[in-house]
Amino acid sequence: MREAGVDEKVIALLHSYDWAQFNADRRYYEHQADINDPVELVTASTAEENPHSVDKLLDEIDNEQLLYLLKQTEHLTLQIVLWKMEGYTSKEISRFSGLSESAINFRIFYLRKKIKKILAPSNN
Repeated sequence: MREAGVDEKVIALLHSYDWAQFNADRRYYEHQADINDPVELVTASTAEENPHSVDKLLDEIDNEQLLYLLKQTEHLTLQIVLWKMEGYTSKEISRFSGLSESAINFRIFYLRKKIKKILAPSNN
């Protein structure tokens, strides 16, 4: 496209649109599996592709206070965070986890509040 003289802004917009479509298609096809329990599907696919995804997330944390906080956090909450990072909506995560959308949003809100508290500069 650059060789054809297309503006960089247009190229960036097309790239963003293509990426969003790719993720939407991926989520659609992942959820087309014919099983009774979607939690089993997600757990099985996560286990095959990334056996310790929550553990790997924790391994990447450099801040000791943040790491301590996350290690004290319930595993399901960390899994919800990972699903959010992968682009799943609260509605989709609700089907995976068996929790209501509001419970998922509350867990994320509460964890975010705790993280902000420990990462905020102290007022000493």
